[in-house]
Amino acid sequence: MVTFDHRDPGTSEVTWARDGRWAETRELELMAVDSAVVLAAHPDDETLGAGGLISLLHAQGTRVILVLASNGEASHPDDISSLRRQEWKEAVNEIAPGCTTIELGLPDGGLRERKNELRDGLRHAIRDAGLLIAPWRGDGHRDHRIAGEIAVETADEAGIAVLEYPVWMWHWAHPQHPDVPWEHLVTVPLHEGARATKRAALSRYRSQFEAIDGSEPIIHEGMASHFLRHFETFVTRA
Repeated sequence: MVTFDHRDPGTSEVTWARDGRWAETRELELMAVDSAVVLAAHPDDETLGAGGLISLLHAQGTRVILVLASNGEASHPDDISSLRRQEWKEAVNEIAPGCTTIELGLPDGGLRERKNELRDGLRHAIRDAGLLIAPWRGDGHRDHRIAGEIAVETADEAGIAVLEYPVWMWHWAHPQHPDVPWEHLVTVPLHEGARATKRAALSRYRSQFEAIDGSEPIIHEGMASHFLRHFETFVTRA
């Protein structure tokens, strides 16, 4: 079982970038789908892991549906769920303005206990979709695991493609870690416009990148650097 502390330095972006296996990692062509659904366990997951891809899909005319499982209320000692929901709306408006949003309002840290509601909400969202983008099941965060498992199950039922995005793996793992699924990783190149859009969306999440209420930032500078690459990384079964 993976355990980690967000306050730890984690693995540096330099260490990840120097690994030679990136040169062998397949680039994923942008999928021509009419509709794509993106699942986030918490506000900011979608932007950290897939903000660039969402921007690219939206720009090509794909209908994007953002599904937010929880309000992320457990990130701080005080309940800042209203602030996090507002940040999410602002970030989503940066990467896919005018897109459809669905808020399930499930408890942060409690997706395992509310699987049925998550499953039902996702089934409704993907009825006409051709692609589902969701947290990676192996990310080391319980909510991410549950969200990924339900996403894969639901996508299989519907017969649509699924891409899983890592978030915390870049922090707790290292390139030689046995749980890093190099053979299943694909990358999506991001042009400068998509990267700029992603940066703008990330800047909306002040509660995660800045210290509030005396708490240290949830995502420190070293962790944030993983999401400023010129590409995004996804786990696929193909």
